Amino acid sequence: MTPAAGTVPPPSETFAIGEVAAMLGMSAHTIRAWERRFAAVNPIRTHSGQRRYRLEDVETLKRVKDLASSRGLSLRMAVAEALGELPELEGLGLEASGGGTGQPSDSGGPWRVVADLDPRLLLILDGGGKVVDANIAFARFTGVLRFELAGWKFSELVDPYDRAKAVAIYRGKPQQRTGWELNLRTPMGTGLYAFDCHPFRDPGGWLIACAGREVA
Repeated sequence: MTPAAGTVPPPSETFAIGEVAAMLGMSAHTIRAWERRFAAVNPIRTHSGQRRYRLEDVETLKRVKDLASSRGLSLRMAVAEALGELPELEGLGLEASGGGTGQPSDSGGPWRVVADLDPRLLLILDGGGKVVDANIAFARFTGVLRFELAGWKFSELVDPYDRAKAVAIYRGKPQQRTGWELNLRTPMGTGLYAFDCHPFRDPGGWLIACAGREVA
């Protein structure tokens, strides 16, 4: 008999994908997608190519599901945390990409925690429009771990017809902008956001702090 949804099976067993789907209240298609796209689990294969999932696989999938639903993490981040690959906050500071700017001095500590509690999309751009640092909300929107965002061009996360408007944030002499509306497009979704942008001096040059709120 297949265990009820949400229960953990006894040890020393393997399960077909349909059994795992029933236990976790998920579809087999979703389980295969998490395996293929995010390497959440690596099931055993029989001689005929059928997937067989171990107890630890079931537990990992359950934890990914719980993290994504209860804490609102992106699937990529939920998988990383479930597998113990998500760095601690103090280790998430970003090095500036080759734009000649330095890493913000408050990349760790209480200010980073405060930024991560803010639901807005918070990011810092260098003079070339590359991401230097970002909060968890922005990383979640992009579906990328924060420390992997360093060096990404902000304009590449904007709809093509809005890219010229996005480039104006950092091209030329930096200036403060309020309510700068941009349509963002990432693998995790799309949305219209209004950004307030504030340039500031860093030892390596100009940086621009941007805070984006979703436009209803």
